[in-house]
Amino acid sequence: MVNVDMTLIEKGDGNFLAFVKAIKDCTGLGLRESKNIADQFNNKIIKVCKISVEDAGEFQYRLNETGWIFKIESIKSKRISKLLELGLGDIDDKVENIAESLSKEIISRLDNHSNNKYKGPSANYITYNEFFIDLISRLDPEQIEKLYKKEKSETN
Repeated sequence: MVNVDMTLIEKGDGNFLAFVKAIKDCTGLGLRESKNIADQFNNKIIKVCKISVEDAGEFQYRLNETGWIFKIESIKSKRISKLLELGLGDIDDKVENIAESLSKEIISRLDNHSNNKYKGPSANYITYNEFFIDLISRLDPEQIEKLYKKEKSETN
């Protein structure tokens, strides 16, 4: 399970039941708990919710399919980003930060490609992230540092 912040960007005209089902299926919560979370977002009681999910990428996809737009961000990645901002992160933190950024970019491009046969849960964020972590970890620290600086400059 991955702990994530689920932030409502835009409440769509989507299917409320599909929204409840997405929460239930991806978190392992019961129907009542899932509906309570969905009701709180629907009634604008909350805008952000900390929640544990099996696969953050699939959860993001399932939520977007409901017509509601959310930003899903791993609490671990937020911590790593903060450490790196403060200059306290190590080389492993930089590897994870780069891998996450590349994984999100690939998922975004796949989701936005109209003829994409890999759209949806098969475009698994965790699989891409693990692939990039493995690949980047094989670089020497100097190359990782250059890649991190390049990635950082492109996101700013």
